[in-house]
Amino acid sequence: MKTLYGNFDQTKGESTFVMKEAGPEGAFFPKGATVKVQPYFVQSAEDSGTIKVFFLTQGIPAQDEPFDCHACAPLIGAAVFAKKDGAWTVEARDLDSTIAGGWGRPPEARLLRIGPRKKGVELKVGGGGQGVTVVGVSILVPWNGSVSEALVQVISDDNGGYCGNEEGMMPCYSTHTSIGFVKGENTEYDDVIVKTAGTRLSKSAPYKAEKVDETERRVLRNGKYALPLH
Repeated sequence: MKTLYGNFDQTKGESTFVMKEAGPEGAFFPKGATVKVQPYFVQSAEDSGTIKVFFLTQGIPAQDEPFDCHACAPLIGAAVFAKKDGAWTVEARDLDSTIAGGWGRPPEARLLRIGPRKKGVELKVGGGGQGVTVVGVSILVPWNGSVSEALVQVISDDNGGYCGNEEGMMPCYSTHTSIGFVKGENTEYDDVIVKTAGTRLSKSAPYKAEKVDETERRVLRNGKYALPLH
């Protein structure tokens, strides 16, 4: 933590830092805000033939008010440490990779194989309201010394908590998306296959549940999973 943030309070188990720019998609982390940061995910794995440590932190505003609302998602920092010449060095870092989670708690995290010899981190978060439940994932990829949020994808979306044929209710829908990694032209990073199936609401009234069956292939380009150029 001291290597990443320049300070660490062992009593509190946290570091602090000041936002140089506004955080991604979050009003809680404006430019100049002080953030309290704690580690929450540490896992070692072989990557590119070397044992590395994948390290995530969660940050919340350094304020007196509780940070425990539905929209209170922590600031997620990410780093990758590699051992070289007997010493651990920071190979990649991004202290504000994304904002994810809710109620002041960070999302689930797990290591993910993204290529024959490459690892990334998947963040998974779910939530709901007014009968609608949504689950989404984002994939963090070490890229050119930083950590890129390479993919953001909703993987489950339904309104099963409040739907039906009664007057005033919306039709029931349920959409599910799978994310798979397959060999592509890039020998280091696999391509991503995104498959979506189920039903979703029509875009205009009278609303109805329409069948969905879509498959999309994406390639890693400039640290982001994007549609192929050809």
